[in-house]
Amino acid sequence: MLSVVATILQSAGFELCTVNISGAKNSTPQFKDRKIILNENLANSMLGLNLSPAKIVSTLKKCRLEATAKNKNIVCTVPRYRFDIFGTMDLVEEVALGYGIENLTPNLSPPQTLGQKNHEFETLNSLSHTMVGLGYMEALNSSLTSKRILYDLTNRDSSNMMSVMDSKSQEHTILRDFILAGLINNLSSNIHEPYPQKMFETGTVFSKGNPVNEEIHLACVNAHNDANFSEIKSIMQSTLKTGFNIECNTKTSSHPTFAEGSTAEII
Repeated sequence: MLSVVATILQSAGFELCTVNISGAKNSTPQFKDRKIILNENLANSMLGLNLSPAKIVSTLKKCRLEATAKNKNIVCTVPRYRFDIFGTMDLVEEVALGYGIENLTPNLSPPQTLGQKNHEFETLNSLSHTMVGLGYMEALNSSLTSKRILYDLTNRDSSNMMSVMDSKSQEHTILRDFILAGLINNLSSNIHEPYPQKMFETGTVFSKGNPVNEEIHLACVNAHNDANFSEIKSIMQSTLKTGFNIECNTKTSSHPTFAEGSTAEII
């Protein structure tokens, strides 16, 4: 760094002198240039180009580096203030900059295996399209949430709560086991937006096990003045019929999050 500062001062008009250190065989600051040899084949293979040694020399000079070609090798003189250049790969980068990054044409590597879409992904994608077609907007909440959102606001038992260690945020400390809690929180955060509000989410929920169990769940919410059970039941039946060709019915149930008589179970 001393040589960098000294070079800046020299360009500002200062006269520089080296000082011999007492009892040592060196002096400071060091202004001696370094020489690094770059092979033509290395530069071309790394950049996917076919540059001649003369062209490589030209690109290096555009980056204010002196260079000369000797057969297939390029001898590059690196000034002392270029402390960011350590070896040949740094010179390859300088060649790319001098050639012009915008002039490089990216080439994809040939595939080594045959790929296909994951069946689970295709199912979830089809399910998302169905919900969007029914007028719902997709939400994307984190799998990590807080005890307040997941248990306190939903009136649920937290005895099976799964916490993560060393979380960086108090709002992301618990692995969710109930995907609907995030959507309810979305509604509470958007009461100033116009109604109706229709949202859905597909995502992973977790339950205790060894290892931890993971399942994909779907939940949706529908908030407006005339929302009722018949409406949300028809949405559920349409989704299951369209996405999975499943016929289903419901029966009265109970859930701590909802008022008594406001819950149904799918059968």
